[in-house]
Amino acid sequence: MITPRALYMVDTTGTTNSGEWHPKFSIAAFDVQASALKGQHPGRVQAAAEQIRETYLFYLLTSPDIRQAISGHTASSIATRLRWTEFRAQVQSILNNSVAETRFFSYEFRRRLFQANPQCQLCQNEIHSLEDSTVDHIKPYSKGGKTTSENAQLTHRSCNARKHSTIILAA
Repeated sequence: MITPRALYMVDTTGTTNSGEWHPKFSIAAFDVQASALKGQHPGRVQAAAEQIRETYLFYLLTSPDIRQAISGHTASSIATRLRWTEFRAQVQSILNNSVAETRFFSYEFRRRLFQANPQCQLCQNEIHSLEDSTVDHIKPYSKGGKTTSENAQLTHRSCNARKHSTIILAA
């Protein structure tokens, strides 16, 4: 369900500002995934796998607290509690169908956009890997934008996270 690359941390430190994956495996990142999926019905998880995967990657890129809990003081009780509860609540929301509208675009839709034009619509640079791309809501989902093809553009994950941070900070 979650790709091997997702078990590594995304570089969001600003040192490279590339959104590339760290080459070192993160047991704490695995902790986040395992705790969220523990005890869930496999069929329900499989049916929502792409939504869960995209939520996880978005969570890693946009939550400074979870990045600190994974890469900083991982043994503290606060970091451990954060890793075991925050993402699990998001997964539970997806699995309970409490999200009325799909938040993320499908993998197939993203793949088609990538094959048609692998250029980030935010920075205008080439996206070198499908795994490093995401589909951005032109009108942000948080501002009422719909998850439709008319409101979609292919972007780097890091560019989309930067756009999200800018919107959150401006609010």
